[in-house]
Amino acid sequence: MAGDILYFLHRHFRAVFLIGATVGVMALGLIVRGVLALLFSASTGGAV
Repeated sequence: MAGDILYFLHRHFRAVFLIGATVGVMALGLIVRGVLALLFSASTGGAV
């Protein structure tokens, strides 16, 4: 089972890498937006 998954990842490494990078960048963007929103709301005394 694990061998099949590794074989699939190896065969489709570029596609898997692109999908992983895209999802990672999107997640990172959401995290950064969340942190900036928290910092901004904190710096303005919580008034949005």
